[in-house]
Amino acid sequence: MVLFEKFSHRVREVRRVIYALVVVCWALAVLLFALLPADAPARSAVALGTYSTAAAFSLLAAMGATLNTGKGIRTFWAALWGGLLLRFARDLAWSGFWFFRAGESATLVFHDVAYIASYVLILAALLKLLAAVVNITFLSALEVSSRVVDQTP
Repeated sequence: MVLFEKFSHRVREVRRVIYALVVVCWALAVLLFALLPADAPARSAVALGTYSTAAAFSLLAAMGATLNTGKGIRTFWAALWGGLLLRFARDLAWSGFWFFRAGESATLVFHDVAYIASYVLILAALLKLLAAVVNITFLSALEVSSRVVDQTP
């Protein structure tokens, strides 16, 4: 038991160091972004790298939360995680499309489909969370949300 407590304490310390390093790296990237000229290509690369690492970090955090929750709320985390993953894939595909093709496309491409699907999954996750918090069914949460949308000016 003592060995497990020492191990779990060590894991928490390592996590804190990793989180601190991530925050320091992001702060340095933001500083570099601010110092680079507005028309520098490196500025776009720094922005893309900073965003991509932040998105990957949030995906890992959502995945960790999914694995460490009970069955009732796990569906919410799984749908949110799926929506974030699609959103991240869409952003990478969109960035690659603009960096390498440098033009607009009139056809429906992967990043458009992933963009729509990510919002559908995130909306479903939020409705599931509403249903879990208020203790109603998923369809009731959908009905409540539609009434709220109908009443907005």
